[in-house]
Amino acid sequence: MKKIFLFIALFVAAYLFWSYMGRKGKVQYKFNEVKYFPVFQKDPATANIVGVQPYMTNLDYQDENSFYKKLDYYMAQAKNKNWLRQNTTVVFPEHIASWLVAAGEKKSVYTADNIDAAMQIMVLSNLLNFLNYYFKSNADDPATDAVFQMKAKKMAQIYQSVFSRLARKYKTNIVAGSIFLPNPKIMDNKLIAGKGPIYNMSAVFLPDGKIAPALVKKKYPIGTELPFCAKNENALPVYQLNSGKIGVAICADAWYGDIYSELNKNKASIFIAPSYSTGHKIWPAKWHGYDGATAPAEINKKDIENITLGRAWHKYTIKRIGNTNIKTGIVVFLRGEIWDLGTDGHSFIYRNGNVISVPKTDMPLLFNVEI
Repeated sequence: MKKIFLFIALFVAAYLFWSYMGRKGKVQYKFNEVKYFPVFQKDPATANIVGVQPYMTNLDYQDENSFYKKLDYYMAQAKNKNWLRQNTTVVFPEHIASWLVAAGEKKSVYTADNIDAAMQIMVLSNLLNFLNYYFKSNADDPATDAVFQMKAKKMAQIYQSVFSRLARKYKTNIVAGSIFLPNPKIMDNKLIAGKGPIYNMSAVFLPDGKIAPALVKKKYPIGTELPFCAKNENALPVYQLNSGKIGVAICADAWYGDIYSELNKNKASIFIAPSYSTGHKIWPAKWHGYDGATAPAEINKKDIENITLGRAWHKYTIKRIGNTNIKTGIVVFLRGEIWDLGTDGHSFIYRNGNVISVPKTDMPLLFNVEI
């Protein structure tokens, strides 16, 4: 019996040593330089929106400082162009912060060849915590749910700290892009990860670094999100900023007409869609139709499998604001090399009846939209 207890004790000690080994220090790398700075002019212009189409990698999510340094680099580039003014709003894309789920993990997580290997290392090195959330989960995908639940508090803390710091440093509004958090809410000017289902959500930060009291939660999660991500059943907020009255909808929500009607009813003048297209070179491929929810009746079903995904984005998303009083629509995509997930999509805007693309590049890009 003593030998069994000794074996167990040695096993536990070895596991704990392995679990904590490799969590200090960072894998270093160089940022991809921003080479494209398109400007969409308006005369006269009263305010402006700066879209950040970043190039993110798994190495940007090692810890708070790694994440901050990458985003601060983009903000500094915008400042160097004199784009950050008193009435500016900066926009980051969907899932810009979702991979903070990997923050504080072993180096082997960030150097893993693919997302499955990275997540396996995360689970094994946090096994008891993971199992606690796994067996409590009511999600159809309890494993993914458990991973995000167990890291939610740290993710929320980094998200708020980084974007609050950037907004305060550059004295500008920031639509902070999205992150997965369970039952998120604002309490005493602090983003709280609560208990309950996970939402794909975004927050808006003000020039003094404070977080706006209303959160944006995705209403139409796509098929890969639905097994662990809840649908937002409440109305989307409209933010009265010094750039104008801004409505924000996360990625797939931009494909549904009711979103525009809702924001138009609340007198939004600017529509912003932080977005993300998963996969390698999927924009030139055939569009397979709506994902995660029934296609609206007004969609031309003949377009499915006949036009490209990129063409469908231009035809069925922010072009819809032509039927509202919203003046300008902006879609900002996440790009990069995040494990083997793949990214695609090119940011674009809509105004005066026209869809206008930014230069098509897989590299980082900043663009300025005068409004």
